Amino acid sequence: FEEYIQLNYLDEITEAMEEYIKEKELNAYNNEIVYAFNLYCIQNIEVKRIKFTKSKIDQVEFNVVFKAEYELADGNEDDGYIYTSITKKEFFEFKMKGSFKERFKGKEKEDIEKLDEELDEVLSSGLVPIISTEDMDSYATKFLKEFCPEVLVTPMKLNIQDMLKKMNIDYYYAPLENGVFGKTYFANDKAKVYTENLLKTKIIRVKPGTILIDITKHIDRNEGSFRNTFIHECVHWYFHRNYFELRQCLNSEDTYVACYKGENKYAIKDIEWMEWQARTLAPRILMPKKMAAQKFSELTKEIDVEQETLGVIRTKTEKWEELLMRFANFFGVSKLSAKIRLREIGKTEIEGVGNYVDGEYTKPFFFKRGSLKNNQTFIISSENLSRLLTTNLLVQKALQEEKLLYINKMLVVNNQKYVNYQKYEMTEYALEHADECCLIFNVTRLGINENGMYDKYSFLFSSPGQRKEIKQVEQEQAVRVIRMADIASSHFETHKHKIPNDFAGTLTYHYDKSKENGVITSHEDLSGESDVGEKTIRSYKDGKTVPPRINIIKLGLAMKLSAPYIIDMLEKADCKMTLNNGDNTILFAIIYGFQRVGLERTYIELRKVNKEYLLELSEKYLENHCL
Repeated sequence: FEEYIQLNYLDEITEAMEEYIKEKELNAYNNEIVYAFNLYCIQNIEVKRIKFTKSKIDQVEFNVVFKAEYELADGNEDDGYIYTSITKKEFFEFKMKGSFKERFKGKEKEDIEKLDEELDEVLSSGLVPIISTEDMDSYATKFLKEFCPEVLVTPMKLNIQDMLKKMNIDYYYAPLENGVFGKTYFANDKAKVYTENLLKTKIIRVKPGTILIDITKHIDRNEGSFRNTFIHECVHWYFHRNYFELRQCLNSEDTYVACYKGENKYAIKDIEWMEWQARTLAPRILMPKKMAAQKFSELTKEIDVEQETLGVIRTKTEKWEELLMRFANFFGVSKLSAKIRLREIGKTEIEGVGNYVDGEYTKPFFFKRGSLKNNQTFIISSENLSRLLTTNLLVQKALQEEKLLYINKMLVVNNQKYVNYQKYEMTEYALEHADECCLIFNVTRLGINENGMYDKYSFLFSSPGQRKEIKQVEQEQAVRVIRMADIASSHFETHKHKIPNDFAGTLTYHYDKSKENGVITSHEDLSGESDVGEKTIRSYKDGKTVPPRINIIKLGLAMKLSAPYIIDMLEKADCKMTLNNGDNTILFAIIYGFQRVGLERTYIELRKVNKEYLLELSEKYLENHCL
């Protein structure tokens, strides 16, 4: 019946919800702050269950319990500018009546009521709570109501010491196994811990509800990581205690759960699933949803006031970087955790800052609100790009024709409005308008549905550690972006008529140009930078020797040529690349992913993903370049 109501009466429920928002939510008085919200958007309504209240002859009355996701905003509807916005997910009850023959109808708007919904907890056969992603905030709220209710009323940094006392949890710093950050005991046992000065260790007896933290593994990390580990362990004690007490009854040696940094350490599915729950719940406890949204709004106004009264001028990207830093510092979490949380509460613009890809931070960027949907991004790693090139002919061709350039870990349209050709980087305008000039990718992860949520049972039967992240192009948007390519701006297109038709002549042409531009100084210099012998280079230029493909790539990288020129040399040497095997695909990605940065930098980047062997560099080259 829930599905029937969802399919046939969604319009009635939506209309009632709109009336409720207009009357109760716009210009609402909330936590002593008046939010002058004048805009709203209902994003999703999901019927959860039906409560029948009356049945007489053919007349039925019932209450529809539904979950609504909606956005409230303060902004100018005419120009589309949004000053402040919050996304809400709430439970409501809507009264309906009627008959199956003559349809049902809703009662007046006064009969729609917001619920303080407490979830009916469902457990697996092993007493593990079954929690879907969409219900995580409710479980975090349940935890906080019991131990830290004050953080649900006013934005504040969670006092972990007070919480541990209320939970009656003891904790010690201890030297834990490799890769283990924390450990929670569910039965009496003995454990090795550090003494108070952390210089020695001792063996102590521990009771159920004891947490061990390896402080040495947090020295090189931030406070946020340290606090997250504590909450992670508390989640185990609160939500998973019965599971381990059951196991302890069956096997007295099972006294604790160890929490690894990685995700592939768990042989038992239930433990693997509980680890996911702890990882997912911890940041929601540290940053409760409503308070996180409220604090973000306060910080936004704080920064705006600084600009108006103190004359602090920031670009859009600088403003979001500052917001991220202040938000993370306020709640005592890492920037990465703060960024993920802000994205979860609807602040999609945060996608443009704090991106750490292939071992380095990308330049921050900004984009129009609403450009990205759930599970979409502008960022693509070199590894994902190499996969994409095997499946998407549109992108492959656009890169080959230099209509797209791989800059800042983004695929950017080749147009002087968006690309600074001298520095081979995105222009300031492009960084402020990524939605205008960069491809959008749909991110798919195994076991996650199209709404970006884990199915309630997916973690019982699949391994989070084995989940693959696949990025596919948003095809229609890609076509629109590629159309803006200015082929006349292509360096290769404007210079190819000057290049000889044979490989030897082409190599000589690029050698001379590289000397002219100060990239290299001599054959000896090119040899040292390319790891190709000086005599060999001369024989290539004289047309006496046919070069192998890898040497052409290394010479092109050493001379800091852009991708079309390297591809041109490969074709003239009859070494045209196909994408029919993995290494070819990665080499293709190298050519397009590391343009004009030199061979040494390319090697360093490939080493980050364990693919440096593809360049076949000699020990002498590695030694000379301190690699």
